[in-house]
Amino acid sequence: MAPPQKGKQGTKGAKQIVEENVSTLNFYRNMAIISNALSLIILVFYNSTISIVLYLFSCLVYIGSYQFMVYMAKPKYSESGQLLDSGVDLNMEGGIAEHVKDIIILTAGCSTGLAIIANRGFTELPHPSYSLDLASCYFFLKSYIEKNPSGVPNLLWMMT
Repeated sequence: MAPPQKGKQGTKGAKQIVEENVSTLNFYRNMAIISNALSLIILVFYNSTISIVLYLFSCLVYIGSYQFMVYMAKPKYSESGQLLDSGVDLNMEGGIAEHVKDIIILTAGCSTGLAIIANRGFTELPHPSYSLDLASCYFFLKSYIEKNPSGVPNLLWMMT
């Protein structure tokens, strides 16, 4: 284990951020392609309707997550080709890119797991359920919080 650094932590240059973003995007694209290929190969032998629907859903999750990361990391160049803006650093700690990368990793694990156990009669959701929670938590809970400002759960109110 390396000793902790003293003093100010160094910053990355714009070109380094662009290079790291390209390698990060390549890694997660390859992860999604390999997971989808494995799932598709197994779906050829075990093709139930629910498995096909879940496979298509996981494809949409991969495409949406990857395109969002591409949009965030898109660098801006001047007309002469000089780098003006490197885009968002996808490897920055505490950023939204961490959540998007988690969605891709967990979806790959779930869809690969689904492909492996599908021919044994089990099905599972090929998408991490918490990612929907990240996206829509405020949307679903806003009206409940406004009507129940005490913060105490009122299960009878939630059922009506």
